[in-house]
Amino acid sequence: MRKILFIVLFSFLSVSLFSQQHKKVLVVTEGVSDLNNPSFAVGRQLLTLCGHFAAQSTLMAVHDYTPEMTEQYDVIFYTGFNPKNAVPKVFLHDVFKTSKQVVWLSTGFIEFCRDFPVEKQFGFSVAKFDSATEYSTVLYGSK
Repeated sequence: MRKILFIVLFSFLSVSLFSQQHKKVLVVTEGVSDLNNPSFAVGRQLLTLCGHFAAQSTLMAVHDYTPEMTEQYDVIFYTGFNPKNAVPKVFLHDVFKTSKQVVWLSTGFIEFCRDFPVEKQFGFSVAKFDSATEYSTVLYGSK
């Protein structure tokens, strides 16, 4: 599953960042800026990956995020880690209203779907966190 996620993420980055020069990327991680925070470590790895493209990347913990920062960037990544993580409402609000590209990795999206009309806005939502099942299909409408 991680190998597939890496391939999808690398493909996204290639199309999103490599096709147009000098994209500004914001990588936001769950929790606080702490090297012992597993999500912050994932964010650092993502920042390193973005360094292979023509991108100016910034890493920050979501607790350091201030309103409307999303509008200063072309692409926003969020990396969660803990299924019981509470993503601050200010960040969720900005993600919901932005027209920028947002890539959400791992946890925190259920709360986003619960607090905002995500399905109406984006055409899908997440109802539960499942860490035990290996996914082999995605259902969308009748397909």
